[in-house]
Parts: sequence; structure tokens; C-alpha cells
Amino acid sequence: MKLLKAGISGTEVAHQVGFYDQAHFSKAFKATYGVKPSQIN
Repeated sequence: MKLLKAGISGTEVAHQVGFYDQAHFSKAFKATYGVKPSQIN
């Protein structure tokens, strides 16, 4: 969440936190926070 709010792209955040691709990260993020990573400003 902090990385996305800092303006880092979803793809970059996914790789930095250990996900193989953005799709897997997005699914896990939405399950945790209830919103898509792209909805974070």
C-alpha cells in the first residue's frame, strides 16, 4: 500500500514485494484490501 501511495507502478511494486507478475499481485492485493491496486492514488 505504501509503495503504491508513493507513486510506484503496480508492476514495479509486484516485483519488489516478490510476486512473479502483476496479475497475481493484483488478485492478492484486492483480497487483502478490498480494492484493486490501480484504485490507489
